[in-house]
Formats: sequence, C-alpha cells, structure tokens
Amino acid sequence: MSKPKPVKKGAAFLRQALRRCRQALTAAIVFSFVINLLMLTASLYSLQLFDRVLTSRSIDTLLYLSLLALIAFGIQCLLDLTRSQVMTAIGTWIDERLGPSLYAGGVAGHAPVALGPAATQPLRDLGQLRNFLVGPHLSSFFDAPWAPVLLLLLFFLHTLIGAIALVGAIVLLGLAFLNEYWTKVANERAAALTAESIYDSDVAVRNADAIRAMGMMPALAERWNARNALAIGYVRHAALRGNVITSLSRTTRQVLQAAVLGVGAWLTLKNELTSGALIASTILVSRALAPVEMAIAASRQAIAARQSYRRIGTFLEASEVRGADATVMEPKGRIAVDNVIYVHPGQREPTLRGVSFALEPGESVAILGPSGSGKTTLMRLLVGALKPSAGAVRFDGIDMTAWDGNARGSFVGYLPQTVELFRGTVEENIARMRTTVPAMVVRAAEMARAHDFIHSLPRGYQTPIGDGGLGLSGGQTQRIGLARALFAKPLFVVLDEPNAHLDQQAEMALHETLREMKEKGMTAVIVTHRQNLLEFVDKLLILREGQVAAFGPRRDVLARLAAQSGVQRMQAVKPGAPHG
Repeated sequence: MSKPKPVKKGAAFLRQALRRCRQALTAAIVFSFVINLLMLTASLYSLQLFDRVLTSRSIDTLLYLSLLALIAFGIQCLLDLTRSQVMTAIGTWIDERLGPSLYAGGVAGHAPVALGPAATQPLRDLGQLRNFLVGPHLSSFFDAPWAPVLLLLLFFLHTLIGAIALVGAIVLLGLAFLNEYWTKVANERAAALTAESIYDSDVAVRNADAIRAMGMMPALAERWNARNALAIGYVRHAALRGNVITSLSRTTRQVLQAAVLGVGAWLTLKNELTSGALIASTILVSRALAPVEMAIAASRQAIAARQSYRRIGTFLEASEVRGADATVMEPKGRIAVDNVIYVHPGQREPTLRGVSFALEPGESVAILGPSGSGKTTLMRLLVGALKPSAGAVRFDGIDMTAWDGNARGSFVGYLPQTVELFRGTVEENIARMRTTVPAMVVRAAEMARAHDFIHSLPRGYQTPIGDGGLGLSGGQTQRIGLARALFAKPLFVVLDEPNAHLDQQAEMALHETLREMKEKGMTAVIVTHRQNLLEFVDKLLILREGQVAAFGPRRDVLARLAAQSGVQRMQAVKPGAPHG
C-alpha cells in the first residue's frame, strides 16, 4: 500500500506556472525593446527631412529615406503583432493550466472564507488575469521602461527640452501612484460586495419556487438592492477619483507637448536648435510620455489583475489537494471514522463531536437521528466532500481526502439528499458525464430499477435533461441519481434519504436495489427516517446533537432503543396516578 504523495499546490503552483512562461515573457520584452527603437523612425525621418533633404533639395535622398522609413514601420508592425500573439499564448496557456484546478477546487468547496462565498470567484479571477495578459494593457507596461531612453535622446537634442520632458514624466508617474492609492480600497470593497451579490442571486434563482411561495421576494430584493447600492457607491467613488487622475494626466501631457513645441521654437529662433530637431523633439516627447500615460490608464486593470493573482494564490493554497498512487491499490471497502469533529466555517460550535465507527467490506449501516443531528454533514465527510476539522475518515486505511479525486470516484457512489442533474443526456448523467460503454450505463440503471422508466422517455437514454433535471419528477430525478451512484459497481455507496421522493412502487424497487447491493458485497451507509429500510442493513448508528448515541448490530441497537423507550414510559407514569 503506497502512501499519499503531496502535489504541488498553492502560490507555489501559481508561481511555477508563471515561471514556465519566462522564455515567452523574455521574448516579449526583447520585442518591446526593438519596437521602441523602431519608434524613433518618425523622429529620425523628420530630423533628416528638415535638416538634410530640404537644404540639399535632393529627391533621391528623400526617396531613400522614405523607403527606409517604410521598411522600419513594417518591421515595427510585424513585431508588435508578434508580441501581441505571444501575450495571447501566455494568457491562454495559464488559463488552460490553472482552470481545471480552480474549477475542481471551487466545486470541492476549498475556497477560504476570505475569498467570499462565491465558489466561481477563482474562475472570475482567472478570467481577469487572462484578459489583462492578452489585452493591450500589458504592452503599455512593457513600453514604459524605455521612456528614459527617449528622455535621454531629448537631452542630446537640448538640455532644456530634456528637462521639461523629465519633469512631465515625473508628474505623470506621481499621478499614477496617486491613482492607485486613491482607488485601491474602494475597488476592493466594490469587488467583495459584487461577489456577495452574485452569490445571493445564484441562491435566489435556485430557490425561486420557495421564494415565490412564501412571499420572500420583497425582503430579498431590498437586501440585494442595499448591498448593490453600496457596491455602486464604491464604484462611483473609485471611478470619480480615477477619472480625475486620467483627465489630469491627459491635460498634463498636452501641456508638456505644447511647452516643448514653444520652447523649441524659441530655441530655433535663437539658432540653438534646428527646425528638424524641433520637429523630432516634439515627436520624441510624445513617444516618451505616451507609455507613461497609457500605463496610468491601464493601472485599474493592472490593480484588478494583481488582486486576482493574489486571490488565486490564496485559493490554491487553501485547496489541500493530495493524490494517492491508486494504480497499486486494491481497494477492499473498509471504512473507519476515527474521532471526527467538524465545525462549519463561521461557526463556533461543532456539528459533529467525536464521531467514531467502522465498517468491514460488504457491511452496511443505517444512520438515524433527528433533524440537525449532523447526518448530512457526516455523509459529506464520508465521501471526501468535506475534510474533518479533527479526526479522520479512512478508506482502507488512507484518509479519504488524501485520495486522488479520480481514484476516489472510481470506488465511491454518492446519492445526496438533494439530487441535481447536469445539462446533458440521461446516459451522460448516469455515466457521471464521462464517455463510457452504454452497457455499463444500462447495468447501473437496471440495478437502480430505473431502466424501464428511462426506456419510456421520448429518446430513452439519449433524452436531453436541462439544468437540475428539468422535465423530470422528483422521484425520476432521484432514481437517475441512484443509478449514477451505482455506476461502475462502486465498493462504497452512501445514500442520503434515498426514498425521500419515491412513491410506494418506486420504494419497493429501492428495496430490491438494496438487496442487490448487499449481494454484491458493497459497503453501504444509508441515512433514513423510515423504519422499513432497516431490514436491509447490518448495523445501526444513532446520532444525537452531533454525537454517537448508539452503534452496533441492528438487532442489538433496536432492542436497546426499545428498552430505553419502555423505561421512559414507566418513568412518565407517576405512582398513584390513574392509568385510565
């Protein structure tokens, strides 16, 4: 039996993905260097045109200079396009690399409380990061470091013009830092409130029937409006400040261009600057300040991308994903729950308190207990959907959460209390959305006693199903969910209220399914409120207030409960009271 091997995770996994893009990023930086050199073409062309061609009146020189300028512009265009393609490849590769982990982690519920309630937030963050990488915003940050080179060339043309441009660049950089400082907190709060609003909307859509039936819409709408209004307030606040900075930076750049042009004209009149150098300096200062101004305009996207990067790292760090080498494992089906304690996030009191029991391969247990005793939470722990706050749930001696998800799915069948089907066909839902042999799907449906009703559907197993099993009754949905749980003959099956939506005929079919599961040696855990399912299990576990009140062979536990009930009835009768 091999030990679980930890997989690289967290921020380290994210950094590793970015390191693998190092060569592509280096190429983009090199392209940026050449592109910015070629951006000097217009300035050099103007300088030669006014200082050489117009004085020499040489048409040949004009033609050669124009041809060289066109070639330089063409190369610049090709390099700019190549750089954009490189950044698109980096953004899409990172999406392909991180997307599956973020999707799986979100579905598994690994998101920490700090990320907010929306399980899809990591995927939104990945989209934000990808869009920043593939969009035009990052290019401005690549070009900005070359602004000092252009400023240095302005000093070569004339010290005064270089000084004016340098002061302008410093002012623009100051505005950029002021923009981040002014808008950071407001943008973060707006993003958090928006995530909460999206989560509330998702919950409302999923519970629309209950909301309409109980007249909850006005109250929910009022709460949503209040939160959304607060988010809009933060957005408006940040946008106002950001717009002020953007307007100031744009005006500053125009003033600087005009100042360079005016000072250059004055220097030309004093014969300290040629007319060609005047035009070249005007173009150079525009090129030197443009990346800085574009970087200011792109700072919002950069800030949002940086926040998304941090949240993705935090999310991956919280996703404690481990894998076991399942290829050398031969699962038997033994389940051991060892002193499990579970506290739901945001709560202080534990839902489960020191729960312990064990099942040998092929044994079955029914879990009974009042509502709120922790039965459903225990079910989720048993299948690895939750990780205990303390203690462990082990399958064949290995922590259930330490198994690789695919390996665990090959031997676990789970019917949750609320069954939801995915968009696809009946066959795809039973096959757990995998490509498989149709005969395996039919066998699972036959074992769940669902084959006959599926065969009567308009297109049989190829009947399309909408979100949440649209078009199917609750009982039909539950029976397809049971077939999904039994697909590929799992060794360990967990059924949470399997007869909750079944009529009498369907419940009799469920009894046949439970007998067949017993014959096939499946280890089974069943939560039920109905006594008629107890005859199909070997053991009983009674949960009260998150603790094991009784556990053992079915007959022993039932006898113990009957005895306790008799004692309680006797104690309820006071001496001398009429027995009527």
